[in-house]
Amino acid sequence: MKVHAAEIDLAKQFLLSKVEEEAQREGVQLSEIEKRMFMFSETSGAKPDFEASERFDAEYDGDEYESKIAKLLRQSYGRDKESAGGKTPWKEALDCLKDEDFYGLVLIDQAGIRSRSITDLPPDASISVRNIFSAKDILFLLIEVSVLAVGVEVVFDPLGWKLVHADWLKLLLMGVFMALIWSIAKIYERKMIPK
Repeated sequence: MKVHAAEIDLAKQFLLSKVEEEAQREGVQLSEIEKRMFMFSETSGAKPDFEASERFDAEYDGDEYESKIAKLLRQSYGRDKESAGGKTPWKEALDCLKDEDFYGLVLIDQAGIRSRSITDLPPDASISVRNIFSAKDILFLLIEVSVLAVGVEVVFDPLGWKLVHADWLKLLLMGVFMALIWSIAKIYERKMIPK
């Protein structure tokens, strides 16, 4: 699904508004340059705001700024996620911006928000083995574990069955089992994983 420039701008504005609201709530001053810097992008459709970038570099401490904005974002998100449906606008904005390159997303990442908000499951979601592994994955896993178990017993003899007595043969068989495990993995990779 192609995201339109207007939707991208709205998503960026949403994030900036959250920073501004939290700053006002916390009594933190945000200058116009700090706000413009949050929106800065060299690759966006609009002309990059190099004036804000130059002034920011000359007048501000980047680490201090990033720490301040990340804290405001984290607090705002923390408050919103506690309310019913409060995470939804965040998720929508971040989904819209996932392919964008702008400074605000760097700060979202520093706040630890982006990965959590995009991957959060709804409260009623259930996870089952079927959701995580396909039947082919489980079959591969069973084959690999079986070969490994036989190999460990033949080579290291943890159960004391004494299947192989000669040390040179154990070393040879260890190589054979390792090659077999590797080969099964390669076959699985070629046959099961779509290109």
